[in-house]
Amino acid sequence: MGKYISCGRINKYYGYIFLSIFFMNLQDFILGVNYNNSFQNINIPDFSGVHNIIHDLFGFILTFFSSLIIYKCKIKKHKSILINETESVQKQKEEEHSKKHLIKLLLIIILWVIQEQLIQIYIDTLKNLDFWMLQLIIMYYFMKKTFNVKLFQHQILSFILIIFPFIFKIITIVLTCISHDKNDPGIIYIDNKILIPIGILLYIILLISNSYIVTQIKMFMDIRFISIPEILMYFGLFGSIICLIITFSSTYVECYQLFEGNICDIRKKGKNNEDIYYLENYKIYFNELKKNLINEIIFNLFYTFSFLFQYFFSLQIIKFLSPIHNIFCYPLGFFFQKIILAIITLCKENKLFVDNEIKFIYWKFILDIVGELTFIISLMIYLEIIELNFCNLNYNTRESILIRAKDDSVSDSSEKDFLFLQNGDIEEISIGSKKSDKKNKSIEFKINN
Repeated sequence: MGKYISCGRINKYYGYIFLSIFFMNLQDFILGVNYNNSFQNINIPDFSGVHNIIHDLFGFILTFFSSLIIYKCKIKKHKSILINETESVQKQKEEEHSKKHLIKLLLIIILWVIQEQLIQIYIDTLKNLDFWMLQLIIMYYFMKKTFNVKLFQHQILSFILIIFPFIFKIITIVLTCISHDKNDPGIIYIDNKILIPIGILLYIILLISNSYIVTQIKMFMDIRFISIPEILMYFGLFGSIICLIITFSSTYVECYQLFEGNICDIRKKGKNNEDIYYLENYKIYFNELKKNLINEIIFNLFYTFSFLFQYFFSLQIIKFLSPIHNIFCYPLGFFFQKIILAIITLCKENKLFVDNEIKFIYWKFILDIVGELTFIISLMIYLEIIELNFCNLNYNTRESILIRAKDDSVSDSSEKDFLFLQNGDIEEISIGSKKSDKKNKSIEFKINN
């Protein structure tokens, strides 16, 4: 088997992926997570998990102040170093980006905050319409436009493998529609089929937005020398402002009937004892807070720090690896969630699903698990964590380039040169055989993510 499939070189920064997944899942388990209400509920007792926007507000506030402190300390230290280095190139570059590119950075971060909130609302409202596997193709497009990344044979194979989770997702949507099961949460398109194409289109727009944002953040970190604390500082600031606006405005606006129990989970009894739903309501939250003040404070601390560390490690992935590595967090995180839910339900109920399971839940679960595993494998092939040693699929992998670099260092007739990057990646540069032709040759970069 090793003759045809082997393991690529493991980068030391891969640990950031698992740390990001850990804190992402910790947030979900604190707020309460399930899979179509078919597993044993995992949530924190007496914790107001439905107030997602208020909890995110606390997370943004912590992110802003902690990042501000770190950023100010770095600036102070940097200024002391530059006292006798008035002509520092680094300082000139920082001054340049602060004047010309700060507005663009702020707009991107505002878009990032809005996009994160919309993604959460979408997942809670239009389940199964999230074609997350398309993000690899979309992200590659923006990476190519921004960093001139080339596509090789093993990466083309990754795109082909995406067809399978795509088909599985379509089958899941069909099963949801024909089951017409009202116990299936977050499925508002059962009686409104027009929402299916609209929902898919909206999700693709969100994926495009996310891919653009992440690649631009990568560019700002690598080319404009923007630090992670500075990005998190702006992210926390604008996130706090936007969540405050949503919280205060939605407190006085009742939710549209179509979104009751989906987008809008906050409810109270009206004058005629009817249920009134809100997207968020700070008055209801503070009334509930009085009953469980200690528990709420403790679990809010866990949630806000998980919120901070998840975004911190996501930015570390983007900086030291690539935006495409950051995609790993979502299918791998969802896969671990389902496995944990299944194990806990088996231990407590002695069966895989609880009694109020929805129709076709076995098939949906299998399709989701297999789809996520297929996508994870395709990502591992794309990122060369798995190397396929047949059909010339391994010719342009890092290991093959390294071998050719060693061989070419002995031969004077080499037409290739190699750049060994700090994070362990290798760039192969086509130079040409004649020195006189170097200026006329185009230089091609292979950036392995």
